[in-house]
Amino acid sequence: MTTARTLPLPGRYAVRRAGLLRNAGGAFTAALVQMPVEAAYGVIALAPLGPQYAPIGILSALYSACIGNAVAGLAGSRMMLGGPRTSLTLLVAALCAVLAGQPAFQAEDGIDLPKVMGFLSLGLLLAGVLQVALGRLRWGSITKYVPYPVRAGLMTGIALLLVESTWRPMLGVPADVGWHEPDRLLAAIRPADLAVAAVVIVLMYRPLRFLPLPRTLVALLAGIGLHHALAAIFGEQASGATLAAIPTPSLDAAIPRAWGELLADPAAREHLRLLVPFSFSVLLLGTLESLLAASQLDSLTGRRRDSDREAAAQGWSNIAGALVGAQPSAGAVSRTVICQVSGGHSQAAVYLYSAFIAIGVLFAPEMLREVPMSAVAALIATTSVFLIDDWVRGTPRLLLTRTALPAPQRRMLAINYGFMLLVAGALVVTSIPTALLLGVLVSMIVFVRSNSRTIVRGAVFGDARRSIKIRAPAAMEFLAGQGRRIALLTLEGSLFFGTADQLADRVHRMLETVDFVILDLKRLTEVDPTGGRILDALARDLAGRNKHLVLCELGAVDTSSGKLLAIESMQAGAGEHAFVVLPDVDRALEWAEDRILEEAGVQTLSGRSLSLGETMLGKGMSSDELERLAAVMTEEHFSAGEYIFHAGDHGDSLYLSTSGEISILLPSEGPGRGKRIVSFAPGVVFGELAVLEGKPRSADAVAEADLTVVRLTTETLDRLRRDDPVLAGKVLLNLSRHLCARMRSLTNELAAALSG
Repeated sequence: MTTARTLPLPGRYAVRRAGLLRNAGGAFTAALVQMPVEAAYGVIALAPLGPQYAPIGILSALYSACIGNAVAGLAGSRMMLGGPRTSLTLLVAALCAVLAGQPAFQAEDGIDLPKVMGFLSLGLLLAGVLQVALGRLRWGSITKYVPYPVRAGLMTGIALLLVESTWRPMLGVPADVGWHEPDRLLAAIRPADLAVAAVVIVLMYRPLRFLPLPRTLVALLAGIGLHHALAAIFGEQASGATLAAIPTPSLDAAIPRAWGELLADPAAREHLRLLVPFSFSVLLLGTLESLLAASQLDSLTGRRRDSDREAAAQGWSNIAGALVGAQPSAGAVSRTVICQVSGGHSQAAVYLYSAFIAIGVLFAPEMLREVPMSAVAALIATTSVFLIDDWVRGTPRLLLTRTALPAPQRRMLAINYGFMLLVAGALVVTSIPTALLLGVLVSMIVFVRSNSRTIVRGAVFGDARRSIKIRAPAAMEFLAGQGRRIALLTLEGSLFFGTADQLADRVHRMLETVDFVILDLKRLTEVDPTGGRILDALARDLAGRNKHLVLCELGAVDTSSGKLLAIESMQAGAGEHAFVVLPDVDRALEWAEDRILEEAGVQTLSGRSLSLGETMLGKGMSSDELERLAAVMTEEHFSAGEYIFHAGDHGDSLYLSTSGEISILLPSEGPGRGKRIVSFAPGVVFGELAVLEGKPRSADAVAEADLTVVRLTTETLDRLRRDDPVLAGKVLLNLSRHLCARMRSLTNELAAALSG
């Protein structure tokens, strides 16, 4: 400890150097993996213009990764690597395909590349300005109101399009050969390209876990190694194509000059209307991808970043990229995770990543010639398949399993899955802007259907609403001061994209003082996929802060509840819950109270039995009085699940538990146990009402665990009143205090219920 407090100054520098080296290692690894991938995105983006423009596309994509990350970091984005994204690359390719067929963008020797690049950059500039405005107006979170089925449909459609665009380089097939010509297709396949692609795909799906390297890097290096081995054996012609070398970068005013030429050309100005759908598509998809990536990274790190700040930062990165002809940029989870796993955990890693990309562009322009196209295409294809998430894959199984969900939940899930298929189909068959427009319409339909009123019907803290478990006085007194650590929220209506986000915001505002958030779902009518995802993300966020989300009243005591299955089907990963599931509100409150008492060490019985003086009945009595009272009481034992008495029994005794817990149940009309109305911890009296009133028992009493009680009969209490009135008076006084405490608890619970 002394060494830590008196750490000398050189040691601090050593720590900083170690941190810098770790960040540099993470950034270098991410850059090494991503440069070939960025290059491939560039090839795909300008592919409609012709293969001769691939080097320009590569440079454009690398500009996006280099300049975009540096500017976004300076503008306020935090520890998130960005660059070209699948959806944005396909948007650029679609616009290039349109421009390639227009005479205004033709030159004598083919495509008028400066005009095309200027047109693309002008659209990116407009999108960047809109992104900055979105953030400055604090509308960045509006993208979160895109329903999850719409987002899933977009990602699924994009994944399918990208797989379709990569199968030819994976097989080494020329661009003019299609599926409709099976004979030509089979004859054109290059076995070497197929082998390289197969190795990459296998290593992406079955990574070599004994290697402490990202699987993307391992797969890429294996593909490069196999390509060159085959080239050495069979010759360069048989081994397949590689990426092009990076052209010499130029940061002059070529792009701004191209804007002037575009605006001065009447024929080109007629096509400026195409910028509107392109820019708005970049705006929506780029912002959506960045904020989704930020949300996923926040769930991994336990942080919560500003959506508006991220949107504005990505906008500034696109504005800067537009000035040099870069591709649209957005944040990405995969790049960031590779960097973090390899040691880069601070903002410095973002700037180092940009620097390493720049070094590669400036000083190693020929290195991409060593990377086979088939390896990069396979890498992009497998990564795009990963875009199709677990919900898209797993929902058909839930829908086909008739007993998995009740009819209303299955109907809602089928509708949402239909929305997803509709958006994905529109994207594949028509275009990304058309699919986005359809997605907006679907969002409006879902929003109107579900309405946007607040889902929280009532909120109460643990000091106003406690569990029905009656505890020892010391525990009850301690919990009275800790009640604000428990919040009970009663939900009502539909948990969908709008209401779930409101709920998450409300919970986050509570977290300064609240450690246990209980959600009463009894009045919840449905849970849509977005709502389930947000709820699961909220639970994981709370768990990262060492706090707890508890779900109760799901409609069944076990995990076969339809609401629970609906939530489970939307989790980011199948398996363990990030939340606690309990059957009812009382059990949830009791669970939270037990955790608070355990943390504070208040309940320290450790299995021992209480003495009579430690119980509420013996409170305020002298040792002599305790001895006299103990002499007239008898000890009895009950096993877990055994009934002490039943409703309707003659009330001839009251009981005082010294170890074990008891539940008081309303009698059940059918088989099985009745509804629990109160629970007693050791040290508490029960069964006193029938004794004081002289009436039959009104409820059942059952041992929840092995139980030890002491019994005071009505006959003995009457004898005490005659022979030892002072002792009898103290017994009755303590019983009165016990009843008053229970009445006060019921009053508080009623007030909380009425206020909700």
